[in-house]
Amino acid sequence: MRIPYRYWLVAALLIVLPAACDNGNNFTQESGFAEILASLSDKPPAETDRLLLFTHKPELYIAPNADGPLDFYADYIAHGVLSDGSGRLIENPNASMLNALKHDAKAVFKHRPATPTPPITPVAYGGVYRATLSLPNIGDVPFTFLSYHFAFRRSGLPAGISGWLRFIAQSVSDTEDWHQLDHYTAVFIALVGDKPLAVMLQQHNYLRTYLIGEDDAFGITEAVMIDAAISSNELYPHRSSLTKRRAAGFLGDSTVDYLVGKTDKTSGFSIAADITHGARRVNYELRFLPPNDAFYVFSGYLGERRFLPGRDGPPGAIYRIYPHHLVPPEVSLYSFYWRDNDPEYADILHTDGFGKKSLEKLKMRFALALKASGLWEDS
Repeated sequence: MRIPYRYWLVAALLIVLPAACDNGNNFTQESGFAEILASLSDKPPAETDRLLLFTHKPELYIAPNADGPLDFYADYIAHGVLSDGSGRLIENPNASMLNALKHDAKAVFKHRPATPTPPITPVAYGGVYRATLSLPNIGDVPFTFLSYHFAFRRSGLPAGISGWLRFIAQSVSDTEDWHQLDHYTAVFIALVGDKPLAVMLQQHNYLRTYLIGEDDAFGITEAVMIDAAISSNELYPHRSSLTKRRAAGFLGDSTVDYLVGKTDKTSGFSIAADITHGARRVNYELRFLPPNDAFYVFSGYLGERRFLPGRDGPPGAIYRIYPHHLVPPEVSLYSFYWRDNDPEYADILHTDGFGKKSLEKLKMRFALALKASGLWEDS
């Protein structure tokens, strides 16, 4: 029996989209983000902070035939059409034009790749954020967070999704171009003084915190080495061989048991494993933007609007996590700390998600792990 096309479309909407492992929803007008935006500086990192960023610059690896990161403005924004809420069109805009519309929630940029494609410039955008975190049995700790954001032309579905989900997705869309632009690909290195204590990696709509020297993810004396996943671009600790990674579209009740290894069941529609193959090192430039630049805070869409929900271009990179109270790096640091085979983390989240009680327990867990690691005593 031939299945009508509309049924495939419904199946894609109900099944494939949650498994896409990308937010796609524009929630920039939700309460809570305005206060964060108001605190951002209009100045790029100072010279001393740039030196810190160069000192701890991560190494990025991608699969042999994968597309690497690009220059957000020269390689991406410069090729396309920007429209404001009234329908005015701006062909091939520049940084100034994009920033003029950064607070327009109805603004949309539609990227049109140049043909033939010119050579691209791989870039990471560096930033510095400082905050004091009060940790149980440790006290007030002044952290410096170094951030490195990469920008990819497009984001595809995770390479490890099941065959039947991929079949359905391919019947209604391009699985290698699920949405335009991927700039939620972020690395955060947490320093105390000049010493790295932890690394946070953006993985879909959540982060994951790794203590330096723990579980062989990141060595104490080595550079931070990371892999961008095939198709989805999500970031993981470096492995030179093909490696399957537990992943999900979001971190919550229906996915946390799988993410932490409490269960191996993958029946949930939001679970779709990433695959990395860190075979090729990317030689990228480090550049600097003000924290309130459109790259970070654009409230419209930085990629074209598409028919299927979840395929719209994302807003600015600061909207990488929801709810907003998890956005500050000092909160993300302990909120997203778990180890492989860590059922305790899942049990805590099952109590009240990322509510007040859970966050206090997660902060205590992180403090205990930090002290047990030996990193804190030596800092």
